[in-house]
Amino acid sequence: MRSLIFIALLLGLASSAMAKALPPGVSAGPSLGGISEYRLENGLRVLLSPDPSKPRMLVNITYLVGSKHENYGETGMAHLLEHLLFKGTPSFTDIPAEFAKRGMSFNGTTWADRTNYYEVFAASDDALNWALELEASRMVDSFVARKDLDSEMTVVRNEMEMGETNPFRVSLKQLLAQAFMWHNYGNDTIGARSDVENVNIERLQAFYRTYYQPDNAVLLIAGPIDPMQTLAKVAASFGKIPKATRSLPVLYTAEPDQDGEREATIRRVAGSPLVLVGYHTPGAASAETIALNVAGMILGDSETGRLRAQVVDAGLAASTGQFALGFQERALALFILQLNKTQDIALARAAALKQIEGVAAQPFTDEEFARAKTRYRNQLKSRLDDVADLGVTMSEYIALGDWRTFFLEAQMLERLKLEDVNQAAGRYLIASNRNLVNYLAGEAPQRAQIPAPPDVAQLLKTLEAETPSADTAAFVATPLEIEKRTERTTTASGIRLALLEKATRNDAVNFVLKLGLGDEKSLTGQAAAADAMSALLYAGTKRLTRVALNDMTESLESEVQASTSVEGVRVAGRSTSKHFDALLGLLAEALKQPRFDAQEFETWRAQRLSQLEQAKLNPSARAGEELALLTNPYRPDHPLAATSNAQQQAAVKALQLDQVKAFHKRFFGAQWMQMAVVGGIDKQAISQRVEALFGDWRAPEPYVRMVEKESVRRPGIHRADTPEQANAMLMGTLPLALNDQAKDYPALLIGAYILGGGALDNRLLKRLRQKEGFSYGGAAFLQAPITTDQAASMLLFAQAAPENVDPAYLAVLEELALLNDKGISTEELKNAQSGWLASRRISFSDDPTIANSMASQLEIERTFAFSDQLEKSVAALNVDAVNSAMVRWLQPSDWTWVIAADPKKTSAAATGEKK
Repeated sequence: MRSLIFIALLLGLASSAMAKALPPGVSAGPSLGGISEYRLENGLRVLLSPDPSKPRMLVNITYLVGSKHENYGETGMAHLLEHLLFKGTPSFTDIPAEFAKRGMSFNGTTWADRTNYYEVFAASDDALNWALELEASRMVDSFVARKDLDSEMTVVRNEMEMGETNPFRVSLKQLLAQAFMWHNYGNDTIGARSDVENVNIERLQAFYRTYYQPDNAVLLIAGPIDPMQTLAKVAASFGKIPKATRSLPVLYTAEPDQDGEREATIRRVAGSPLVLVGYHTPGAASAETIALNVAGMILGDSETGRLRAQVVDAGLAASTGQFALGFQERALALFILQLNKTQDIALARAAALKQIEGVAAQPFTDEEFARAKTRYRNQLKSRLDDVADLGVTMSEYIALGDWRTFFLEAQMLERLKLEDVNQAAGRYLIASNRNLVNYLAGEAPQRAQIPAPPDVAQLLKTLEAETPSADTAAFVATPLEIEKRTERTTTASGIRLALLEKATRNDAVNFVLKLGLGDEKSLTGQAAAADAMSALLYAGTKRLTRVALNDMTESLESEVQASTSVEGVRVAGRSTSKHFDALLGLLAEALKQPRFDAQEFETWRAQRLSQLEQAKLNPSARAGEELALLTNPYRPDHPLAATSNAQQQAAVKALQLDQVKAFHKRFFGAQWMQMAVVGGIDKQAISQRVEALFGDWRAPEPYVRMVEKESVRRPGIHRADTPEQANAMLMGTLPLALNDQAKDYPALLIGAYILGGGALDNRLLKRLRQKEGFSYGGAAFLQAPITTDQAASMLLFAQAAPENVDPAYLAVLEELALLNDKGISTEELKNAQSGWLASRRISFSDDPTIANSMASQLEIERTFAFSDQLEKSVAALNVDAVNSAMVRWLQPSDWTWVIAADPKKTSAAATGEKK
């Protein structure tokens, strides 16, 4: 019955104030629970709470500005303003003295969503008039002066220092920072010391002018007041303030859902051990947060909570507690464990987390629910008992969006069921949503004292100029010029070399070495061994450990990267002219005598399995895997056959080190070796050195290049599920029975460039990124064999959010249809030719790229004359040639598509899907 009476009082309309005539310029708003709202023409909202039972009055003004509204470099600004508004206005030059003269109790408080100022005083019309005139003057006329800021700085610093000596405040500051990685709720309201000490007075004044305006404030007056007379007083004092002409800044930063527990440890000398645990919950006005507030009481109440029974009474902690941080946009449910120095923080923490996160296993009982609900109801009632508390209480609810959320909370509490509380606890009080701070007290902590940044101008005065290296000769990066300077030779043992002598900066030498391995039959079942060989090939030799080999490579000013697959071995890197000979010797040792360390092998296995596990739900990896499996043209046991992630993991787990050793012994040799070197080299000396190092190294298995097959066509859209992934991937492929010698190859190459090459200036990204805003990135390109195999393919991919990936797919289909139906324009072709040829010049100016091209040419007995002819063919293309080739080869209906996305987030707008 008492609870029903309480709710009736809360929801009751205000007295007969509404029936009386309102002062000019004042309009009436809602009334609830004895409080009535009014509004002035300048936007100020006024709340009146008549209460004749106590001879005290309250004037409280709430500004909807707090630490969440501060920009970079402005942390603490809302709190600084709170201090400076007690420094005076032209009409009120000594505010503290005036408060004292009137015996007023006063204060100001700042929090994340709001700032408030209040005065409590013995009921009197004179005191009320003075308080209203003061707040009206402070709203727009406060000095906010540099001299006042300087004098107040020591006070604010002292407030900071007080916080730094309080273990709970220190821990809460850390917890908020880790719980809110993006939102300003993660900033301590008092601000960063550097921001506060260096605050720009002009920026502070601008902050004041923006937020301290009638339309951003709510004035509350409570006590033995006459509503109409009080409204007239408010209109006289605040009504003269003009309506603000500025627009309030729109805040849009939202904290993403937490995806794993976060923990931090603070070490200090003073205090006693403390554990603070926080869980994200919805905004404070949410019904679920009300349910979680009840759950918090059941768990953490200092007298009756589960933590008291299971942690404190068990002797694991000295005390426990709980409370909620009721932010507007997202709240936090907090639990506290206080320990003495003899208690084990790890044991106490584990016991507490078992209770907090164990509600699903041990649901709350009817008795616990009833007890907590009664306590919660009583706390709400008590907050209206005294006018002194009413100001801060209502400021908190005003900050949630409306003062009536107080009464809404009471209503939600009464309608709450035990089932709601258990469900909310199971949903939010979980490990992945947990933020935890350990406060450890005792010995003085070791801290890395970070000095101030150096004065770069002073440092530069100590800089000693180096002797510049010799000027490098100009190098013309065209295919024919490169060909003129390239020497191709074959050693006595059959090793093919391509050597380009040229001056380079720092005498750099770049190289690429390739080995052919086995054939289709002998390489069957060897993919995992070849994969492992990549990791072990330059991970030590019989003579040198991995560390020793890397140290020696570094001492030779060199870098080496090695990779192995069933398609061959590739070793690439750089050195210098004076060290290249020694590096060749080290390469020979690594290739011919790998260490095959058992620990290195197990490290590779663990890393590879980790990579594959990560790839299982990665949208890009899943789309690529699914597309490869769908279009695989090879029998299942073929060395080039596509395999699933699961198959790859199984092969890695089953692989033994002896199999890798056998792979090396069986397939590695130099009779199918090519090497390209670019830089300041002695060509004759390199030929002799390579022959001496590798000439007698032979592999038992012969090398026969495996023929590439055209991919299988599986037209339509296929899907790969990647649950809980924030991104999605669209991939498509179109198999083409041609190679890079085909007549239509140049036209298709430039067509692919127009479709999805050239950075952002292509049809794909103009549509998906610049017009629709679906995708951050995407591309289309032609991939064709440099051999005689007829196994090219056009490939396309685009990233998008899951909800946009289906519309992006439909947009891509439209662009392909337009390209096929209407073709390209003369301007598009001209721009594409220019861009493609320019990118070729850039690539041929890069020594590693030249070395890689030379090595590939050696394998198929090609020269840069082919590259020159390709450039000429592209430059000679006309619109008709490109359009006819595109129509001939790129039919939109022939593409195979895969969308990898979270199925719960996609729009599934595409038609013709295949499962």
